[in-house]
Amino acid sequence: MAELGNDTSTAAFRLTERVLAAFLALLKYLVERHDRKIDRELKEAQIDELKSRTVASSLDGRVGYIKIKELLKTGEPLVGANITLNDDQMKDFAYYAKKYGLLYAALSDKTVTGEKIHTFLVREKDLNIVKTISDRMAEDLNIDKLVKHK
Repeated sequence: MAELGNDTSTAAFRLTERVLAAFLALLKYLVERHDRKIDRELKEAQIDELKSRTVASSLDGRVGYIKIKELLKTGEPLVGANITLNDDQMKDFAYYAKKYGLLYAALSDKTVTGEKIHTFLVREKDLNIVKTISDRMAEDLNIDKLVKHK
């Protein structure tokens, strides 16, 4: 009878040992999987950073109008410039944008009267340039009014 209890306790001990070994193997697998996931995310982040650098470097030296997709790829924060212009004013804005080195994208929309209205997306760091251009265009408009009024 003593051997029966001894055999039972030995069998229970071996079963516990197997369960613990399986549990440790599972933990090891989960840790390795987590490490691989972190490595993959790090590599993806590095690739995204390199892509944004190459896009930004491809835009170096460019000024004026670019497509919205290209502006979004820079990875820089964008803001909508609170200016709406018609087609004639748009030509003046494009001239000044090139003159002041502004990189922008334009959204065009037709009004009820059929006239096109342009709204701008610019990099956040370029808002001061947009303000300067806006002020310059307002001055030009006032000068034109004065000349016509005389």
